[in-house]
Amino acid sequence: FESSEFPIIVDKPVIYLYPEEETSFSVNVNPKGKMAFTYPTYTDEWRGTAFPNGDIKIGSEIFNYLFWEAEQVISAEIINPKKGSVISGVATTSFLEEQLNSFGLNSKEKADFITYWGPKLVQNEFNYIYFVLNNDANYFAELTITPQPDNVYRFYILTCPVVNPSDFYYLEPQLIESTLRKGFTVIEWGGSVIDIQLLKKQLQIL
Repeated sequence: FESSEFPIIVDKPVIYLYPEEETSFSVNVNPKGKMAFTYPTYTDEWRGTAFPNGDIKIGSEIFNYLFWEAEQVISAEIINPKKGSVISGVATTSFLEEQLNSFGLNSKEKADFITYWGPKLVQNEFNYIYFVLNNDANYFAELTITPQPDNVYRFYILTCPVVNPSDFYYLEPQLIESTLRKGFTVIEWGGSVIDIQLLKKQLQIL
């Protein structure tokens, strides 16, 4: 018997808030699993004041973003077996820069993402990389934000090391559509290192 679900850690999703003017907010995260860690401390919701430059004030402290992690299970169906990329470890930075530029992350958001995920990927000779974008990221957690943002953009990476990149010759690169930062905009990125067995199971569907 082979399970179709695999345990994962939803690694370092971070939420950036960009209102057009100083705005009181509340953010609720409903993960599809057990919350493992948050910063600042999360009890039912985060509540504070967001500023146009991205600063988030909760109590007397200023934060760059809201951080959470959760434990959950993931099934192979989240991955489109025809899409994705296999990238050498040494090409990680340039590949991520290209994808994040396409998505429209700013320089700070890109640096935060790459300095977190880059060291995890460069140590492997090759990595399978798949992105779960925007509404599809509800698979990991649902966000409820007040006041309601004009735009919510979410960018999750699923990745695992692979030994034989030629096994993935048929993969088509994913189309990464750019964000539109107009009005109150929320950006979130996160991701998970997945089990290679999950990927192999999904490939069997082909």
